[in-house]
Amino acid sequence: MAGILIFEPNVGRRELLEKIFSALHNTRFVTHIPQLLSRLNEKIYSIIIADLSSLQKQYSIDLVFQIKAVTSHADLFVLLDAKNHEKLLPFFKGKAFVVPFDTYGLKDLQVLIRYHIGYEAKTAESDKRKEELCFIGKSKSILQILEQIELVNNTDIHILITGETGSGKTELARYIHNGSKRRDEPFVHINCAAIPDNLLESELFGYKKGAFTGAYSDKIGIFGSAGRGTVFLDEIGELPSYLQAKLLKVVDEKDYYPVGGTTPLRVDARIITATNTDLVKAVNEKRFREDLYYRLNTVQFHIPPLRERKEDIPELFSYFIEKQVKKNKTKKPQIEPLVYELIQEYSWPGNVRELQNLVERISFRKPDKITPALLPDSFFSAPRARIVRAAIKYWPLERVKQEYARYIYKITGENKSKAARILNVDIKTMRKLLRSNVE
Repeated sequence: MAGILIFEPNVGRRELLEKIFSALHNTRFVTHIPQLLSRLNEKIYSIIIADLSSLQKQYSIDLVFQIKAVTSHADLFVLLDAKNHEKLLPFFKGKAFVVPFDTYGLKDLQVLIRYHIGYEAKTAESDKRKEELCFIGKSKSILQILEQIELVNNTDIHILITGETGSGKTELARYIHNGSKRRDEPFVHINCAAIPDNLLESELFGYKKGAFTGAYSDKIGIFGSAGRGTVFLDEIGELPSYLQAKLLKVVDEKDYYPVGGTTPLRVDARIITATNTDLVKAVNEKRFREDLYYRLNTVQFHIPPLRERKEDIPELFSYFIEKQVKKNKTKKPQIEPLVYELIQEYSWPGNVRELQNLVERISFRKPDKITPALLPDSFFSAPRARIVRAAIKYWPLERVKQEYARYIYKITGENKSKAARILNVDIKTMRKLLRSNVE
């Protein structure tokens, strides 16, 4: 919800409205017409409550039209005191309500506002869920994962997601949650590698008051917060061995003890884990419990790195562009076809996260058209991409030859004779090409 703006010049009425509505999210009160117009021009308030009874006496009808113009963005416009506002109501036809300023009218107003806030929150949550119920990818590997998820998603089976850093493990876990019977319950995410070992236990299981210095009250941990939802444990391979034993108890017995607690608490949440490390190797090296590994690895989904599913890259690129356009409320830029070719040839060491960051950097510049010139230099390391950059920068043919010769020299292990044979030039020409200055 963007916010609530309340205009009330009368001091007594304003104090009453403040008692009723000041606790609501982002509520602002104004008392003068210039303040009202200034706030309305910000266009950040979805609900506007106004006592306009004085306008007919002190201001011209032009001001009413002005207020109407700058409130067109609002979802709800409430006119207080019906008796004085009947003549104004037609100006706000379609989205305005008239509420009398009395005990019953104010009660109705509270119901109206709370209903609207609840409706708006549900709509926002619904839109968010629709977006999160989409895992981008049309490659064979991704389609297979999505098909397998359909088979297990309404069960309580434990899932392990593997893949390189930035490949989309968290997004897949959220996709699984939002498509399951637990979709209306919390999705709680914790990165086991991002929290110090001495704090991780209390984050996972919570603690009781007095359990240690600074524990001034009880704390509900991740498992308590999740309720009947989903607990997503990212980088599970980094979990310390003593916490692996406690997690095994959670998986096997469905309960746990908070730090300093003597009464076990029940676990109703589904557990999804993820790792970018080789857990089998960790088990063999005694760094990860074998019994825990097999409990968590009931079903495993492996997300291939982006370089192995190049057909997904254009779709992901377009998806992130759309998100930035929606977020920044800008015009969608045109994308040159050559851009799609270049991003598919790139190796993407940072996977999907790197692709998303690239789109954010490009979108920050608000271009009307996305061209190869907006891509970083790292995208022009492949020979074809180097030639593309040569075209962009209008290099002469001799310069293109030099770039290609250096590439061949590199892939032959810097063997001049072998590179010369591939290029069908003599060794003297090869040396000349390699001595040339390169940008």
